Amino acid sequence: MSRPLMTRRHEAVQSTLDEIRRLRDTLGPSEELLDAVGPVLTGLALQGELFDTEAFAVDAGALMTIYELSVDIDGRLGLYASAGMPGKQQPPHDHRTWSVIAGVRGAEHNQYFERTDDGRDPQRGRLEPKGERTLRRGDANGMMGDGFHTIRVLDEGPAMHLPRPCICPSTATRWTGWPAASTSTASTAVRSVPSWAGPICAPPG
Repeated sequence: MSRPLMTRRHEAVQSTLDEIRRLRDTLGPSEELLDAVGPVLTGLALQGELFDTEAFAVDAGALMTIYELSVDIDGRLGLYASAGMPGKQQPPHDHRTWSVIAGVRGAEHNQYFERTDDGRDPQRGRLEPKGERTLRRGDANGMMGDGFHTIRVLDEGPAMHLPRPCICPSTATRWTGWPAASTSTASTAVRSVPSWAGPICAPPG
């Protein structure tokens, strides 16, 4: 008899986080950590049957719904599933911590930036482009806490990605004056996945 989907998803998420936790404690925040976590998170993302569109739907009237999969009680490590529709965009923002994102389905275009001003003003700054990449199923990319990026779901159908930030997106530095930005808090919903509910917003660790 096959195990329930929720059980298999829970076990897969926890196994992935156990390995990411081990890598974090061994390598510390570093580019090496990002390179090591990418294949681990991709291994989970490729199990697309665990993240079906019915259980991880975008809320009616929203362009994006963020599902919390698991957050450590101390807030130092968390994993989310971000479901988005074509038209979802986010202005340049950081995560204030290292992060890795892996594609489950759809296409999310990322533009990456480096902040080049002195950082005195948290709401205004100067960004220099560092590159861009479209993440699809099986792709992963990492970013250190001082990096910035924009995201845009392309017109290839609904998208889902697994971001590993350990800080709630609503508390990150976000510059809303960016010309390409059209996303507001009204178009984003945050949900906890039943059975593993933790704090929706994890404090920086």
